[in-house]
Amino acid sequence: MIVGHQKNIEYFKNLIDKNSLFHSYIFFGKQWIGKKTFALSLANYLENKEFDIPKKILSDLFLIDSNNIKENNETILDEVRKIKNFLYQKPNLSFYKTVIIDNAENLTTYAQNALLKISEEPQSNSLIILICQDPELLLPTINSRFQKIYFENLKKEDVKNWLIKEFKINIKKADEISNLANNFPGIAYLMLNDNNFMDYFKKADLFLNSLKIDKVDFIKKIFKNENESENINFNPILFLDILMFILNNKKKLEKNYKIWKKILKLKMDLSYYNLNPKLQLVALANFIKNY
Repeated sequence: MIVGHQKNIEYFKNLIDKNSLFHSYIFFGKQWIGKKTFALSLANYLENKEFDIPKKILSDLFLIDSNNIKENNETILDEVRKIKNFLYQKPNLSFYKTVIIDNAENLTTYAQNALLKISEEPQSNSLIILICQDPELLLPTINSRFQKIYFENLKKEDVKNWLIKEFKINIKKADEISNLANNFPGIAYLMLNDNNFMDYFKKADLFLNSLKIDKVDFIKKIFKNENESENINFNPILFLDILMFILNNKKKLEKNYKIWKKILKLKMDLSYYNLNPKLQLVALANFIKNY
């Protein structure tokens, strides 16, 4: 079920009804706001005339997480070939062959250039959707050729009503969760269904907001074995995502914007390269402590 974004729903329905859909889009906005859910629902509408999360695998959809297209140029070329071959096929049930690439800001420059070549000579029935937080992190050529669709923050009542209907919880509980998640449906879902996520959330909140802890020491303790470069049970990308979420929702975001950008750059670097996450997070802790 899509939460909110009614204007965007009506906009795309109108484009499809008029046969005016563009061949490439960038869906951007804060993480966990529902961009991927919307993109999947759009693909479902094109195939099944139902603007909602598909209940079965779509035959004309190719979904990719950009974290799987990185570093190795041969791997990138292989994925690009798959995209190209997929888009050159005729649709089976839909009007379009749809490619959705999540976390597009993590695509390497090599991957973005390869994708750009495909988009420059689009098939009449091809649709490419890039999902990211900030389109400025993509190549300028991608930015100029893809149409951008912004996903705004949701109203509290929309999130509360969704929580009550979807998870059968009472109004008080729905109000509590929507406040804690700051009306982000993805966060609210994880808070209700993923204990591991909540453990990361508590760690990230303590790391950013506690004045009583030494931030560098805090990071070191996360990595249990000091002789290992990485604690295999710790997911640094998720930790960084939650840090950005918390910073995004502080009242004085302007003051924290440089920290937010620093964290996003670190997340991209960890996705691109084989870096030591412990050393990188310790450096981030020093940056925040001294900022």
